[in-house]
Amino acid sequence: MDQATKRLVGKWTKTRRWRALVLDVLEDQPFCLFCEQVGIVEPAQAIDHIKPHRGDEDLFWDRDNLQPLCFRCHNAKAQHERFSTRPYQPPGCDLEGRPLKIMSESRARGRVGSVAYGGQVGEAE
Repeated sequence: MDQATKRLVGKWTKTRRWRALVLDVLEDQPFCLFCEQVGIVEPAQAIDHIKPHRGDEDLFWDRDNLQPLCFRCHNAKAQHERFSTRPYQPPGCDLEGRPLKIMSESRARGRVGSVAYGGQVGEAE
């Protein structure tokens, strides 16, 4: 993205409209979608554009193009999109986003505040 587009997107993200859209997404789904797909409950901390908008205003504001992610998943996806032309595949998921396996308890314990589905993994309360 060129500097002019970055400045424009920066202005969009500072608007009341953007803040309201973020709150709407988080009210519908307060947890990271990628983490949930592998059996972890992790609070969403970022709103991700499923299809990168690359300065396209209609795509930027499209509610159906937004998904909640934790910082870790959002940063991994953003890094991949910067340097690859292939579609992003979340760890442990197929190309359709379906989980290939549930995350092991030992891996889940390493995630602060995480809880594996159906288990006692992570911090209680």
